[in-house]
Amino acid sequence: MERRGSERVCVRLPVEAERDGRPVWVDLETVDLSAGGLSVEALSGAGPAGRFEWLSLSLPDGDPVKILAERAESAANAARAAYRIKYIYPRDRRRYESFVSAQLGRA
Repeated sequence: MERRGSERVCVRLPVEAERDGRPVWVDLETVDLSAGGLSVEALSGAGPAGRFEWLSLSLPDGDPVKILAERAESAANAARAAYRIKYIYPRDRRRYESFVSAQLGRA
């Protein structure tokens, strides 16, 4: 069993998955977030199936955060997947980590 190193917070946010710079799944939502990973769920049909995905996460403060994510595990439900964060642009990382920290403070 994989052990997660970061505390997670349940939060629902819209997500788009991109491949080759084009959206490929747009009906996605986060299930939970942490500093090192996130879980997403497809709201209709199956979710992304690749090992690596560029995910654009819509934070409430405006611009999306772009995350290069590596699939960590798949749930029994094909619509859900957990990802490790491999890369976030530095300006996006600050916003993402601030958002996660604020949500953890409310939990």
